Amino acid sequence: MDTALYSAINTESYVDDCLTHSANWDQHMSDLRMALSCLRSANIQFWRDKCRLGYDTVKELQRFLGMADFYRDYIPAFAQISEPLYQLTRKGHAWDWNGERQSSF
Repeated sequence: MDTALYSAINTESYVDDCLTHSANWDQHMSDLRMALSCLRSANIQFWRDKCRLGYDTVKELQRFLGMADFYRDYIPAFAQISEPLYQLTRKGHAWDWNGERQSSF
């Protein structure tokens, strides 16, 4: 997998998993296209239902926030920065991943 993704920017792999991360949405789409192109060129196949793009459920967001909370002592103003994300985890709050939440993420 590492060999196949050698030229892919902002993409990491571990065993049979890969993760693409970017500074913004447009860059992410570009990086993701590059990673998928590299995988296709290496004839590596993957299960579409196991691929994820962003956080689409409250459960996944809660998992991320739990991990991020571990570092709260080292991140100045963590509560203010993460508040837009925590709003999505509250009961009855509609899922709306907007620019403020993307920036918070």
